Amino acid sequence: MTKPFSPLLPMEYSSEVAAAKARGAPIVALESTIITHGMPFPGNLNMARSVEAIIREEGAVPATIAVIDGVLHIGLEDAQLETLAQTEGAMKLSRADLAFAIAERRTGATTVAATMIAAARRHPRVCHRRHRRRASQGGGEL
Repeated sequence: MTKPFSPLLPMEYSSEVAAAKARGAPIVALESTIITHGMPFPGNLNMARSVEAIIREEGAVPATIAVIDGVLHIGLEDAQLETLAQTEGAMKLSRADLAFAIAERRTGATTVAATMIAAARRHPRVCHRRHRRRASQGGGEL
């Protein structure tokens, strides 16, 4: 995992995302509210792992985005994903809540809007939304 690049915006990349950035590989940004607010454990964890596996099979690197203890994470290590899937009381972070969660060192899952803000901050090429019933293919260029 990489270290935060700014004390004003603490951000960390998962080891997989950091490696993908270094080699210029495509990175797919994924919102995380479906994990904390859309499905119960363990179905939420299984779904998240399944979507990430599909992205890897297609040759890209998944970057599930969430705030953990006030740090914006671009990509989650598997242990972090599992912890997030079991977190009770996680905030649902849209654009209005993102700065609050970071400033107050809270944990929260990003909506599509907050995910796009975080993704655009570091220029991933594709933003993708998980759907409750199936993983949709596609997404738009950022």
